[in-house]
Amino acid sequence: MTKRAPTPTVVVEALRDCAKVLEQHSAAITPDRKRLRSSAAQLLAARGWPSATMGDGMARGTSELTSVERAASRPDPHADIDQRINDLLWLLWHGTTTLHGLVTEVVAHATEDGTARDAHRAGAGACQACDNWCSGAENDRLRAGYCPAHYHQWRRAGQPDRHAFELGVRNQTPKAS
Repeated sequence: MTKRAPTPTVVVEALRDCAKVLEQHSAAITPDRKRLRSSAAQLLAARGWPSATMGDGMARGTSELTSVERAASRPDPHADIDQRINDLLWLLWHGTTTLHGLVTEVVAHATEDGTARDAHRAGAGACQACDNWCSGAENDRLRAGYCPAHYHQWRRAGQPDRHAFELGVRNQTPKAS
């Protein structure tokens, strides 16, 4: 089952929140090239693990281990924190730039009222050989990019190279003075 995407408004708000956090804490997650360790890993290491003592140093629970021994025996949940942050930053950057390009492409083809910018009938357009406009009506529509007269001429000539055919038509057409 496909997940339903959040609305663009929800995504924009999440991106704003993420941008604020990244701006505020970028130093904490920026890699330290000299030590080959990120500031995030250093920050987590400096803060250590929470203990399960009540402040008197005595472990609580049924385990015979002290809080330090218990913490040392657990797998480090932040061992790959640098890689996870790097992967998510890359994914976020890639996703936002890809989405930006796609939305820009879609919007570029629409007018401000949301209708298609190039809205005209199928088969309407300028002939690639003579630049005459075809309306798209049944007897006045483009076929293979040519007006009816040049389409038939191109077919009768055995469908030669399009570029050569179009140059030939343009050279034959008398120029208006």
